[in-house]
Amino acid sequence: MAQWQRTGWEENVEKTPKGCWIWTGPHHLGNPVLDTSRDRPSARRFVAEQMGVFLTKNAGSRGPSVNVLCGEGSCVNPSHLRWLFDGQCPRYDEAALLFLDMASFDDIGERFGVSSSMAWTVIKRARDEEGWVSDELRARLRSVGGRRARR
Repeated sequence: MAQWQRTGWEENVEKTPKGCWIWTGPHHLGNPVLDTSRDRPSARRFVAEQMGVFLTKNAGSRGPSVNVLCGEGSCVNPSHLRWLFDGQCPRYDEAALLFLDMASFDDIGERFGVSSSMAWTVIKRARDEEGWVSDELRARLRSVGGRRARR
């Protein structure tokens, strides 16, 4: 039996003042997992299911199954997670939110390791094409000015 099963998942969580539940158990490629077996079951999915949150089984090919809204990669608090549906991409969501918070394209590019031109392409795609971000976020992007308005 794995460590988390013997001790209870709560013992593998440290709560922070901003409401994050930081997973102190094992990680794989930066993501919290229940154990390091071949299957590497997701700690986020497990904790959410233990808290009674239903999660979809597959997000499609554009990204991981969950978007951590608080930005803490080890957070397993279900209220800080957004389950992604086919076609949604967490990097586009995060870039769009940075843009709406008035981050420069240089700053957005630096955050994701791309050029400022590529950051603009991401924002433009999220604003103009369906499926990259939620409908609500897309509407917010469409309501603000474009690249020239940001200078």
